[in-house]
Amino acid sequence: DKADDAHSQENARVRGTERARKFPPGIGYMIEGTWGAEILEGVKLPEGYYRVPKKGNSAFGLTHLSRLLRNLEVNLCIVTGDATTGCISSTVRQGAGLGYEIIVVSDATVRANIPYHDVLANRVEVQSTDEVLAFLAGLPERRRSTVESQ
Repeated sequence: DKADDAHSQENARVRGTERARKFPPGIGYMIEGTWGAEILEGVKLPEGYYRVPKKGNSAFGLTHLSRLLRNLEVNLCIVTGDATTGCISSTVRQGAGLGYEIIVVSDATVRANIPYHDVLANRVEVQSTDEVLAFLAGLPERRRSTVESQ
């Protein structure tokens, strides 16, 4: 039963979504199994990476992401994406609640550098791409993760 998965085809058929309603029939946005949920052509995950399809607003909700990260001994998540006040906020709040250290990349979101980043900064780190890349360059190789949530 995938009726409670926000990005499942069943949920789109039963309840629809605001974004899905704006597309022609048969075309979905972020609906599992449709072109809108696929990784862009030309973008390849490196060998050995894990892919965890999102099932709701938070990358942690209704997925095995937290278990995977714990098993890999990952405690830091770097978050980028679309809706800062939606999915990013949900992922950040849930991840912080689960005990993960979180960095939101302020200029790698659709609404870059908006005032809501100040709200997130009360709970997590908010850094620019250049700051995050400098931080990552200073990490030992063994601390770099191979997990991506779509």
